[in-house]
Amino acid sequence: MASTKARDALVAAATLSAALVEDRYRRIRAGESPLEGAATAPARARRAFGPVEKGLSGYAVKA
Repeated sequence: MASTKARDALVAAATLSAALVEDRYRRIRAGESPLEGAATAPARARRAFGPVEKGLSGYAVKA
């Protein structure tokens, strides 16, 4: 069974991923082309995950 910290990290990552997917769909509905979105997706992901990277670095670390 996964530890509480591992589950917390998974929930945080899934939440950020879902937010990025929702942002992508919103951009498409607003008229952005898939190629434009693909070009900027890595930078948006880094911005989304960057602030929590160090905060989650201790989660799910195997001893």
